[in-house]
Amino acid sequence: MKITMVTGSFPPDVCGVGDYTYFLNKEIRKSGYEISIFYRKNWNLFNFAIYLRQLLSNRADYYHLQYPTEGYGYSFLPLFLFAFLPKKSRIITIHEFSNRTQKARIFTAALLYFFPRIICTNHEELSYIKKHKFLRNKDIKIINIGSNIDRSQHALRSFSDRKFDVGYFGHIRPEKGLEEFINTVKALSLLIPIRCCIVGQVLPRYETYFISLRKRCEGLPIEFILNKDSDEISDILSQIRICFLPFPDGISSRRGSMLAAAMANCIIVSRKSSIKEVNDFFKPYIYLLDDISDGADLLYTILSSKAIPKLETSALVANFSWNEIVKEHLVFYNEVIY
Repeated sequence: MKITMVTGSFPPDVCGVGDYTYFLNKEIRKSGYEISIFYRKNWNLFNFAIYLRQLLSNRADYYHLQYPTEGYGYSFLPLFLFAFLPKKSRIITIHEFSNRTQKARIFTAALLYFFPRIICTNHEELSYIKKHKFLRNKDIKIINIGSNIDRSQHALRSFSDRKFDVGYFGHIRPEKGLEEFINTVKALSLLIPIRCCIVGQVLPRYETYFISLRKRCEGLPIEFILNKDSDEISDILSQIRICFLPFPDGISSRRGSMLAAAMANCIIVSRKSSIKEVNDFFKPYIYLLDDISDGADLLYTILSSKAIPKLETSALVANFSWNEIVKEHLVFYNEVIY
């Protein structure tokens, strides 16, 4: 079987979906499948004819689009291209849909109509896609994402031996909950002496946002650790006691930063999802807040060793193993054939 995977980002680009594509490609190759990466940086509409000709020349059994990525920017060319590929060969993995603009959701949904097979990374995204009546009968499969950060050899470091009391990990950009993280650290620092960190990567287009964010941290016990490679990040995460991830739209199985923190055996605190089933799944492993303003009190309780212990997050990781993810992809590809 020959598969061409299409992406606008690929390491060393800074993009979670690009990293995911890299790992998925690497793991699928181990199963003996012939897989190639169609990676381009310029997704201007003027490249339509060139890219379509290049894709068709691959003569792949399946063209698998990873969407969206940072590299696509605001271009809909990737989706538009697939409308002109052989219908039975089109596959798409939708990584984000609910948090896109209304205009982008409508246009994306319209183009999804041309895909006979669709993969979502969680139930939340699936529920948003199904809100469009013409997509309700589509064959949509949920396959979890995996962690793009390997487990550190120091992941079993004890709680008391870790350098940072509270940390944040993820891309440093708007709508990631960083303002809530800073406000919580500010309130917590009035209750107890703490040492905190923000670990992440800064894209050039968010440089202005980053400068304003750093200014807000002046005088607070927050250390910025920026633009490290995956091995360094895994070791840094193993130095964090509590990973506080106040995602604006709540906890979700598509949160790569949450999975990386779980791999490092951090205690994880996040915001509740709007979906009960999601909260029920994560509740045994993660502290979930109804109101993010209660974050400082909860973090204080955990650091004072007065909180009810949760199950080890390493047990959570088993639900998102790359072996299982690849297995589900291979079953999916073969279902398309037969």
